[in-house]
Amino acid sequence: MVIRPEIRQSVLANLPAGTPCVQASSDIAALDPATTDVFLEALEEHADPLAVLRAVRAQLPRARLFALIANGAYLPTLGAFFAGAPFAAGRPLVHAEIEPLFSAAGWQTQTIVPVVDATLPPGQAAPLEINAGPIIFQITDPAVLERVRSAAFFVVAGRR
Repeated sequence: MVIRPEIRQSVLANLPAGTPCVQASSDIAALDPATTDVFLEALEEHADPLAVLRAVRAQLPRARLFALIANGAYLPTLGAFFAGAPFAAGRPLVHAEIEPLFSAAGWQTQTIVPVVDATLPPGQAAPLEINAGPIIFQITDPAVLERVRSAAFFVVAGRR
C-alpha cells in the first residue's frame, strides 16, 4: 500500500516546522532523544508495528507522534489486492486497530482523522456499485462506503 504523494504532501504541510520525518523501517535509535515532534510513516509496511511504536516511544520520551497510516480497507487497495497485487510488506491496518495498537505501545491517541479520497462517492450514495480495477464492489451500507473511502489515517499521539 502506498499513500499517494499528494496526500503525504498535504499532511506534511500541516506539521509543526522542523518536524523530522522517519520511516517505520529506519533506525529509530538514531533519532535525537530531545525531539519533541516526529512524523512516522509506512507503519503498515513494517512486520511488527507494535515494536516500531515502542521503539519510537523509548527513544523519544517527550515527543508528540504524528503518523500517516495507509488504510487496509481502502477500496482501490482492496480492488488491487483481489486483482493479484500484494498488500503491504507488513500488514494493512484498519481504523479499529490503530488506537489499541498505539495504546499497547505506550502512546495516548489524541486524534485519528480519516484522509478521505474525494474521488469516491460519499456514504449517502449507497447503495451502489464501484469498479476497483477488474473487481466490482456492491456497497449497500453507507457506513461501509465511508470506511472504504479513507485512503489513510492521520494520527496524533502523545505521552500517557
